[in-house]
Amino acid sequence: MHNKVNMGTSWNAEQVILSCGSDKTAFDQLVHHYYPILLAMTFLRTRNISEAEDLVQDILLRAWQNCLDYMILSYSCPG
Repeated sequence: MHNKVNMGTSWNAEQVILSCGSDKTAFDQLVHHYYPILLAMTFLRTRNISEAEDLVQDILLRAWQNCLDYMILSYSCPG
């Protein structure tokens, strides 16, 4: 398992690609890594922990549902 020191851009990209291929373990690792950051950011906006947790849940659900579409757009658009 990766630790935070080794979680660079290539780890993130690899996890996203695996997640888009319906690799639940890879997506779980992304969630584990980004959940605290997303929760902190949404809490700063809402000032309500329950609302922030709900928003993060929605964000992660949409990310899972739309991952493949995002990857297709990312690779088909010139950067």
